[in-house]
Amino acid sequence: MTTQPPPRWRLPQDFSVALHSWGDETVAYHDGAGDTHLLGPVEAAALRALRRAPDDLDGLTRQVAAALDLAPDAALAAHMAALVQEFHKLGLVEPDPR
Repeated sequence: MTTQPPPRWRLPQDFSVALHSWGDETVAYHDGAGDTHLLGPVEAAALRALRRAPDDLDGLTRQVAAALDLAPDAALAAHMAALVQEFHKLGLVEPDPR
């Protein structure tokens, strides 16, 4: 039985996601959909991490925790899992086929 590695996520390859910050608020503009999204610090840190390189949920949780000086605990991991699914629905992230 072969265990598959956890899925990795990345920013979309066919469209760009521009991020602009003012204090604790960040907006993400998805040029493919023409949508702008207001993000909090956790959401912005997640997209910035995925901008650097694709990552799985565990890695993304650790990166966000480090960026915001948070504990990479189960609550943050659950939040990141829900966040990635929401970002996927909005077209801000996509699965990385490796």
